[in-house]
Amino acid sequence: MKRDSFIFYQSFYEAIVELPREVQGEVLTAIVEYGLYGETTESLKPIAKAMMLLIKPQIDANQKRYENGCKGGRPRKDTENQNQKETEQKPKQNQKETEQKPNVNVNVHVDQAGNATTTKSILNPGLPSTLNNYYSRTSKQYATQNKK
Repeated sequence: MKRDSFIFYQSFYEAIVELPREVQGEVLTAIVEYGLYGETTESLKPIAKAMMLLIKPQIDANQKRYENGCKGGRPRKDTENQNQKETEQKPKQNQKETEQKPNVNVNVHVDQAGNATTTKSILNPGLPSTLNNYYSRTSKQYATQNKK
């Protein structure tokens, strides 16, 4: 399988530069021959053979990625029926909504002298918090007014 080009990474170069000069040329030649022609030389020195064992899988992965890209890639998804096997059931329209009832809190405080103080607060979950605060304050005012 003859190729016009292959990817040579900087990490390949950085690893090869650290080798002795007499091995560098052998490793570079082996990489280029494998990258362009897909052929490996059996008569490599042990260090060059070890380098090729590390670099060969990366060259193979890049070639496979290139070949898959030439095929056009993954087909597009069908946007209408993405993994839909059954029709989804819609909720029935005749259902009634439940009414939200206000929360009424009554607190009775009895002090040591036996005097009872009652406070009442009404919180309606359907109202914004500012209105609930208003009703809560007015019910407390109501409680203090009725205490007299």
